[in-house]
Amino acid sequence: MRTAIFAICSIILLLNYTYAQTAPNKFPATGNVGIGTSNPINNLQIGTQSATSTATPNTLSLGATYSPSAGSNPKLKLYDDGTTFYGFGISTYQMDAIVGANTNFAWWVNGSQKMILNSTGNLGIGTTTPSAKLQLITTSDANPTSISSFDARHFAIGSNASAITFSKNTATGGSAYISSLTANTSWDPMGFQAKNFNWYLAGTATPSVVLNAAGYLGIGTGTASPTNNLQIGNQTATSTATPNTLSLGATYSPTAGSNPKLKLYDDGTTFYGFGISAKQMDAIVGPSTNFAWWVNGTQKMILNSTGNLGVGTMNPGAVLDVGTLLNPGALGTVLARLAEGNGSGAGTYLGVKGYYTQPDPKAPLVNVVSFAIEHSFYGITNSSINFWRGGGSSGGSISFNTNNNTEHCQNRTHLIYTQSAHCNR
Repeated sequence: MRTAIFAICSIILLLNYTYAQTAPNKFPATGNVGIGTSNPINNLQIGTQSATSTATPNTLSLGATYSPSAGSNPKLKLYDDGTTFYGFGISTYQMDAIVGANTNFAWWVNGSQKMILNSTGNLGIGTTTPSAKLQLITTSDANPTSISSFDARHFAIGSNASAITFSKNTATGGSAYISSLTANTSWDPMGFQAKNFNWYLAGTATPSVVLNAAGYLGIGTGTASPTNNLQIGNQTATSTATPNTLSLGATYSPTAGSNPKLKLYDDGTTFYGFGISAKQMDAIVGPSTNFAWWVNGTQKMILNSTGNLGVGTMNPGAVLDVGTLLNPGALGTVLARLAEGNGSGAGTYLGVKGYYTQPDPKAPLVNVVSFAIEHSFYGITNSSINFWRGGGSSGGSISFNTNNNTEHCQNRTHLIYTQSAHCNR
């Protein structure tokens, strides 16, 4: 015991001597102890209370020992009643701030609590009773710099210039928005980074909107990933009174054939698209371009830049050119139909049929019927006007079939030949 007391006294005397060379010390028998100060106002005070910027500040070292168990065995206890303590410890590569059960950490600035980490592990900023892992509350309009809120109704991550903001509009509803501004006047680019973006609406198990890694945006595609740059709905055929829709609003062009609302192609000079003018839908293409209709990889109709409409031909030579090559007896064009008998066979119609350009075993010599305008009733040819090709590129004639579609009159070289009394000259 005497040895320990002697050692302590020796250390104190040594400290007195050492610090006396540079700064006053005070080691009274009772009262405050000062190291580097002769007027300590604390139980133990190292240095004076004069603010000084120095590369050799006053220090206190507790050596290089540390706890093998994180969160236990504090080295510095700020409070210790034998049961509960508050202090700091060191474990492997870690500084531990340690308090006992049912106690909190609190951060104060100028007499005002600014942050708290309570015993349940909830961190509160601007609140003394956080009810979530992270809760931020403020009633000021101060601009947030990282995570804060604009006022009592708004929460933001960011700042007034660039933020994700959540707004409580009513007691039960609210909204969220993302903004990116420079000095609240001009918009700057905002970036997002993820493999996929999925948006879910309340009560839905599948995303309502999907933006996948390929850059395809899907609306209402369900679990299926969109396969087009913009896809509305999935690719499952469905009969419904509420189909997927896309609306471009109620604006229209004052000039027909211009100002398209939907452009299927646009290179800055030429475009192909659709527009709306007064009480009219306009299909619009540029100069020297065509409209073409295709079915299963085959072009069926074309409206070319000269205004010629071709059906069955890619190069219409007239305003209306039905250019389909007809097999003998095939119906090419129907000019009109009537209701009675139209459900039987080919129906009731007035139409154009194609026949032959070369001799037919049933036809005399080389004179054959090439075309006919026929009247069909209940799918049976009733009467017709036949166009004969003649013996060459000229020399054609016309015949008329009546009754049961039997020829009764024929015009040959301006003369009318009759096979029946029913042919009137």
